[in-house]
Amino acid sequence: MKVAVVGSGAVGGFYGSLLARAGHDVTFVARGRHLAAIREHGLRVRGPYADFVTRAPATDETLSVGPVDLVLFAVKTYDNDSALPLLSPLVGAGTDVLTLQHGAGCRDLLTGVVGKVPVVS
Repeated sequence: MKVAVVGSGAVGGFYGSLLARAGHDVTFVARGRHLAAIREHGLRVRGPYADFVTRAPATDETLSVGPVDLVLFAVKTYDNDSALPLLSPLVGAGTDVLTLQHGAGCRDLLTGVVGKVPVVS
């Protein structure tokens, strides 16, 4: 499965890393220093049951990724204005979008951007 993780912080980074570790084709979408760190050092998952580094592609340009099977949308809601425009290049006819956001209207906001593509929350 081809996956794009938009919002590669603690939540997106964790789930994206698990998907990559399971053998899926994962690309992390990040920006600034965080993007540079993922590119240089990978994404480290540390906790009581796991300690590993995921090395997967990372970008701030979703056009270079193209349509994927799954978009994992793990952006904090206050970053929606800058993150929502990144979705369109990732969405194709067979794409599902899974949002890990919480709050009133989050799912509807994504549906307004990606159209009839299934949005799961």
